Amino acid sequence: MHGDESSRNPGQLNIAAIAVLGVVAVILLAEIVAVAQAYYYNLQEREIAAKQIAPPIWELADLRTAQQAELNSFRWADRDRLRVAVPIDLAIQQYVRQAATRPG
Repeated sequence: MHGDESSRNPGQLNIAAIAVLGVVAVILLAEIVAVAQAYYYNLQEREIAAKQIAPPIWELADLRTAQQAELNSFRWADRDRLRVAVPIDLAIQQYVRQAATRPG
């Protein structure tokens, strides 16, 4: 039995088996990373598409409409003190006219 190469000594490491296992583990790890990365990019593309293509939420659209209405209309800012809010475009024009007439 001393000359038989096929017998294994339980105390020796099987270098070939360890090398094969290592190579298989590296290949599996690379595949897992590639699949995870592809999944991430797929989710990212879907999220970008949803944000660019999807119509805005109706509550947000209603809020913007209400804000635009306030900016572009006359209304009482404080009725007790007789203060009126004017449309933003008119307010800017008045401010520019007043600033142009001020010395300095």
